[in-house]
Amino acid sequence: MKRVIYIVFLLCFLTINAVAGEIQGWVEIPEKNFSIFVEASGPAYRDIEKLEEFLGQTTDNLAEELGSPPKIDYFDIFIHTKMDLYVGPGGGFTTIIYGRPQMHIYYQQDYNLDSTKFREVTANELTKTIFYAINGKPAQEVNSSNVFSWMMEGLGAALQGDSFDGLSCELWSLLAMDSNLLLDISDLNDIAYGEYRGNDFPEIMSEGTFLTFHQKMFYLDEIMLPQMGSFCHYLRENYGLEKVTAFIVNTTDENYAENISLYFGRTPEELKTDWLAWLEKKRGELSAQFHDYSAQNQTYVNWLDLGMRACKMGVKTLKEEGDGAKLALVNECISETRLKVKGILASQDLEKAQKYIDKINECLSILESLDAK
Repeated sequence: MKRVIYIVFLLCFLTINAVAGEIQGWVEIPEKNFSIFVEASGPAYRDIEKLEEFLGQTTDNLAEELGSPPKIDYFDIFIHTKMDLYVGPGGGFTTIIYGRPQMHIYYQQDYNLDSTKFREVTANELTKTIFYAINGKPAQEVNSSNVFSWMMEGLGAALQGDSFDGLSCELWSLLAMDSNLLLDISDLNDIAYGEYRGNDFPEIMSEGTFLTFHQKMFYLDEIMLPQMGSFCHYLRENYGLEKVTAFIVNTTDENYAENISLYFGRTPEELKTDWLAWLEKKRGELSAQFHDYSAQNQTYVNWLDLGMRACKMGVKTLKEEGDGAKLALVNECISETRLKVKGILASQDLEKAQKYIDKINECLSILESLDAK
């Protein structure tokens, strides 16, 4: 009984934005270089005019930046209403079907099309889709490599503009650098999901789609993307976008060091040093954007520690306890940590952010104390 009361309490505390509604068919809206497919019953269909305008303008801008030929190859954009048990404001991914690039966006029923997060997710996925459309599908050994994956994510983040989840990629990277939490760019070809320098980040589990999704998103959004975005921004600013895209399309895990020398004239260690020096030169301008940089950095560390604690607990619950109700609540703690706390942290309301951190830590402690059955 006590366990049931705790679970009811936690469910009241954690707002779960479940997505409802069945897919009843697709409506295609052709554009000059792409088609938009929306679910006939989904909320995206009600916003189709705004979506057409936004996607068309963004596509044109990215194609121009990426050096498109006069007409890029045709590709498809699918706007989905839901993703299984997906909880959160939105997400997306890029695929290649029969040689034709496809972009998939997951659109929440209550999601605001004009929100910064939706635009950032969309810009990131469009970057990868247009990259495929312009450059063609890379060889499989490139497409499946760590370097290709991380560099594509970084390029998408770098081309989104000045903001990434409320702060610039450089600001997120500066906070990580000052907390000794930077990835080692010189070993980018060896970095896989679950690795995080200086921390025992949990290995991504193959079981449990929902937990795996949140783990990957915490790792990508909070750790990998902003740092890779800053690295790609540095490369773009100093070597030009054409050289960066040529590097990405031709680089595998095996020829990473060789291609860094070929395209940038540096070793991986030298390029990492150059990037960090470039970031250090921006310190005064970046840190001045916070009212209290030291306090901001400490709250940032507390937030990352909370996310890692939740992910580790999720792995333990999934692997050792098999408790579905408890696992769902741990997943929601990860989601709240990723989405709500990060937004408050970026808004510089540190007191409010810390209150959420403390509350989620309290929920995790209660979950830890519960019996597995």
